[in-house]
Amino acid sequence: MQIVRIGLDLAKYVFEVHGVDAREKTVLRKTFRREAVAQFFSELPPCVVGMEASNGAHYWARVLAEFGHEVRLISPQFVTPYVKSNKNAMRKRSVKPSVGHRCVSCRRNLPSSLPFRRFIGSVSGWCRTGPGL
Repeated sequence: MQIVRIGLDLAKYVFEVHGVDAREKTVLRKTFRREAVAQFFSELPPCVVGMEASNGAHYWARVLAEFGHEVRLISPQFVTPYVKSNKNAMRKRSVKPSVGHRCVSCRRNLPSSLPFRRFIGSVSGWCRTGPGL
């Protein structure tokens, strides 16, 4: 009964976890408060964790990656078809391997070439000097 894949539904206070084994059978369904999520994943053996790309998803992706999990962020346009109704998000949490997703990019994966750094500097400089309201 090894958990291979976990879908994590992020919210403000209550997070829902849905885990499946290698035969796609549901073996884990739990609800956690925000404070207990990191503790739960630290005790879990490394596996694939999928979550909808939202405001706090990058933070949680970094936290879970520190525990050795492979984190995949799924674009909201690919998450929506798995919701059966507006009241049930259980299907949304089951992360399918065929769904369009991307792995979390680390800062070390960004290009370090001089033109790229100049481009980023010019964009951020333009944002700081843009017209006021």
